[in-house]
Amino acid sequence: MDAAAEILDELLQPFLDDLQRHARLGMTAAATEIAVGILHGLHRCRDGGSGSLLEYSPDFADERAAKVVRQCRTLAVDLPIDDLVDALPGWEPLFGNGWSTR
Repeated sequence: MDAAAEILDELLQPFLDDLQRHARLGMTAAATEIAVGILHGLHRCRDGGSGSLLEYSPDFADERAAKVVRQCRTLAVDLPIDDLVDALPGWEPLFGNGWSTR
């Protein structure tokens, strides 16, 4: 299970690096779009079918989505919370605790 998560993390890392780079350069609109894209992609991977790496790391998408949300908070990247709550059912708790809904 750890090996599967490690491989999946390696695949995800370039997107996380892009998010961080854009945020640090003050390109907040781009950083927001990247974060939203990552979250949508992770949400689509929640139910990895048999024969995929996600089968061996069933909590990967949920755990990494929480990490992305935390990273956005740290980087002051505003997420479109209302849109994400509507688009990513089951992940509403990720967007609670102090997020504005502007």
